[in-house]
Amino acid sequence: MRDVNAVNEFPQAAGAASGSPADVPAGAPAVAAPPEPDRAGPARDGTDTPEALRHALEMTRQENRRLRGAAEQMRAEMLALNRSLAPWPQEEMEARLRRAKERIAALEQELAAVTGSSSWKLTGPYRRLGERLKHLRR
Repeated sequence: MRDVNAVNEFPQAAGAASGSPADVPAGAPAVAAPPEPDRAGPARDGTDTPEALRHALEMTRQENRRLRGAAEQMRAEMLALNRSLAPWPQEEMEARLRRAKERIAALEQELAAVTGSSSWKLTGPYRRLGERLKHLRR
């Protein structure tokens, strides 16, 4: 612990404890401010023992190893996915998507033509009757 009556080793900090150098009387030696108390303070629940700190350090190291392993696994999966996507150039993927959308539109038109036909409308009651009979058999 420092002697509070000792002359301040850091002249630029003189008067820091009171707020300004003007508060120090002329000719009076500058005094050092008492050391700041430890804000966290020692733990009073026994967690500041060397054994507890070693255990906490080891647990932190284990968690760090686990997280590093998980990160490496994710990195490997990302690389594998990138390699699997590499053979498909952007233009080819866009062309395949365009063809799929065209096929969907054609099938929707065909379905609309079938369900809008006279024969579909005339056979509707028979289809509903068949569905009801299926449910009764179960």
